[in-house]
Amino acid sequence: MSKAIAIVGRTKTGKTTLTKELLQGFDKSRVFVYDVNNEYKEFRRGALPKFSDFLNNLTRKDARGELVTRKSALVFEEATIFLRHNTQSEQITELLTTKRHTENFIILNFHSLRKLPVYILDMLDYVIIKKTNDNPKFIEQKFGDWSDIFEAWQQVNNQQDDVNNDNYKTEWVDLYD
Repeated sequence: MSKAIAIVGRTKTGKTTLTKELLQGFDKSRVFVYDVNNEYKEFRRGALPKFSDFLNNLTRKDARGELVTRKSALVFEEATIFLRHNTQSEQITELLTTKRHTENFIILNFHSLRKLPVYILDMLDYVIIKKTNDNPKFIEQKFGDWSDIFEAWQQVNNQQDDVNNDNYKTEWVDLYD
């Protein structure tokens, strides 16, 4: 399944829970998670490497110059830390643009739409939106060309918080729709 998804939501809205649900059915040996908070113990392979080493491992090439990591699930938990709107990671761009050929399934988790780099939208299949603390005017300005994203964000964020229920509304935005 070659898909690239960004999941966006503030703390305690279920990003990790949803990510784990999306990983069901994958052979654990084919799941690679960069997890700074140690929330994916079931996929842990020893100590957390430096982020650059993790990326270098995922973007290794064979003798023909093709990516070795194939038919795998790649999760960047807390992608907010590593992907910034003003810098572009060539390695992550390569993983995203080759996902169809490598058949990789990529999940990037962010705490806010404000931190989601616009440059990756062209390489994503879906943006999954949960409640955030973003400023509406900023989000409308940033995602003006993607009205579906702004409208989904409004729907989710207009929902009243229920302190007895962690099941916040979630909207899936299909970027190829």
